[in-house]
Amino acid sequence: MVPGAGLVLLGRVRAGLLLAGSFLLCFGAALGWFLISYIRYLNLAFSDELLKGDTLERIGDTFPRVGLLVLAGLGIVLHLVSMAMFQAATKDEPMLKK
Repeated sequence: MVPGAGLVLLGRVRAGLLLAGSFLLCFGAALGWFLISYIRYLNLAFSDELLKGDTLERIGDTFPRVGLLVLAGLGIVLHLVSMAMFQAATKDEPMLKK
C-alpha cells in the first residue's frame, strides 16, 4: 500500500523508509492543502457576500490546482521508483525467484 514497504521487507530498510516517508509527506501535504482549501471554499460559498463584487468568480481560485497536481505527480513518481527498486531487489534475492 505504501511505496517502499516491500523494500523494507526485503531488508533495504533505509531506501524503503526514505521512499515511504517521502510518499507519506506528499500525501499528507496534499490532503492538508486540499482540506484547508475546501474549508475556504465552504466559507465563501456560505457567506453572505457570495454575490458581492467578484467573490463568485474567485470561488474557483480557492483550490491550488497546480500545487495539488505537482504533489500528486511527485507521489506517482515515488511510487514508480519504488516499484522499479522493488523489482531490482527481487532479482537479487534468489529465494524470491520462481
